[in-house]
Order: sequence, then C-alpha cells, then structure tokens
Amino acid sequence: MAETTETFGVEYFGPALEDHRMSVMDLGPALIGLGRLCHRANDVAVAHSSVEVNIAATRSASFEVLLELIVRDPEAVIGYALTATNLLQSVGLMPSDTVKGLFQLMKWRGRESIESISRHGDDYRLLSIGNRNIIANNLTINLFQDPQARKAVKEIVSPVDSTDGVSGVRVRDERGATHFEIAKNDVPFYEVVPEEMSRLDTLPPEGVSETWVLIWRAVLIGRGRWGLVYGGRRVEARFSDTEFIDTHSVGRGDRLKVRMSTEYVYTESGDIRPAFEVQKVLEHVARSEPEPIQSDLL
Repeated sequence: MAETTETFGVEYFGPALEDHRMSVMDLGPALIGLGRLCHRANDVAVAHSSVEVNIAATRSASFEVLLELIVRDPEAVIGYALTATNLLQSVGLMPSDTVKGLFQLMKWRGRESIESISRHGDDYRLLSIGNRNIIANNLTINLFQDPQARKAVKEIVSPVDSTDGVSGVRVRDERGATHFEIAKNDVPFYEVVPEEMSRLDTLPPEGVSETWVLIWRAVLIGRGRWGLVYGGRRVEARFSDTEFIDTHSVGRGDRLKVRMSTEYVYTESGDIRPAFEVQKVLEHVARSEPEPIQSDLL
C-alpha cells in the first residue's frame, strides 16, 4: 500500500488564548474545515486516494494543534499521483519553492480581481493583477474556483473573524517554524465570492494542442460528449475521431494522448464557456497498462 504522510501545525493566537484554552465551538468547525479542504483537494485532483487528517498532538503555544495528513493509494492520473506533500502545498498548508497554495493566492489577491491567467511552463499558471504576479498549479486554481473548497477555507479562518481576542492564525511546519499567517484584517480576503466560482479562464488558451486526458465517461454510440479529466478538472468534449472509436475498446480510467481543440463560446446567459473537441487520438493506454510519464495536472 503506497502511503505518504506530512505533519503540520495550525496555531490560533491572540489575547483571548494566552491561557492556552479555546472554545470547542470555535475550534471544532475550523478543524472540520481543515479536514474538508484536504478531502476536497483529493476529489478535485481526481486522485481517488484515501485521505486521512488526524490530530497528532498539541504544543503549548497560544493554541496550536498538530495535524497529520495521510494519503494512501493515490491513483496516478496522466503520470501524476497525489501525495501528502503536494496536496498540502496546493492548499497552502506547506511551503513550496515553486508555487503558492490556495491560502497564499487568496491573500495575494486581496479585494482585487485577477486580471489574467496564462501558462507558465507545462505544469503551472502565472496569475497577474497589474504588475503583481504569482505562480500556482492547476489544482490550486481549481480549488480557488470550487465552492466546497472555498467554504472550507472560510471555516478555517472563522475563529479569527468571529472570536473576540483571537488575533490570527499561523500555519507552522513540524519543527514549529511559521510558514504562513492570517491576521484579522486579512479575513475579508477569504470570503466565498460567487462570481469567482464560474470563471473558467484557467483552462488553456484557444487553439489546438497535444495533451494527455483521462476517460471518466466514454460515449461509443451516437454523438454524446465524452467526459474527460483535462488540466486537473472534469470537462465534456466532443469526440470526432470516429476511426478510433471503430477500432479500439476503451473504458473508464483509460488514458489518451489526443489532439484537442479549445474555443470559448458565449452562452445564452452571457457567460463565456470553453468548448472542447478531441480531433485525433494519438496514443491509447488502457488502465491496466503501465502509465505514461506525464505531468499535466500539477
């Protein structure tokens, strides 16, 4: 059984916590939010792992809880397997030398709107507001747009917002070094903003590209849209390669290297939505076969 484990600390601090006591009515929802966020990251990554978040111990600080994240038996998706390390880095509960996680992205954004999102190499995205830039992976951006993940973040910071005398929350590593801090005046940055939930401009720009996708629904008869995992999220795509359908047997979990086109269309409600089309299948890897070495989700 493949298993990865990371330990991290969450410390709520302020005058009300100097005696190292905290109401379970405040702490309970926040800890549930931490668990929900880690489980939701696993769902959004479509990793099919077994995720477990445990309280490991407490340290005598203002009020700090040590937590342990265990990720068991991740299913590699297009060469990418979720680990405890990259899950925590994606949500922002563990430092990374390369990218910022969800908590850092939301604090960086502040009250402004993200103006542009573009590719940064094969695995990352560059987000810009004026002259300010930040690099994040696809999972982080997809969590930013996911209502369940955003509600879990709000639960985690809620003691800072709603409890008198709680000045903020710090995220620490196993040795006690502070990685990230949210102060009371940062709390508004972590609100759930419905308008941000519908933005899909994190997907690749318009055009045709060769990429790996994962099948989660195949339509072999008729002209129904296929369900694919592409760029770290589930999408529906028109499948035009009838020759491949006629000559291959495919199923859920198979990987395809495809020539994929992307264009953006206006809906009747005025929103912009991406439209995907698989023009040609270049390679097919059945689920039972060795997986290709690719990294298209993080």
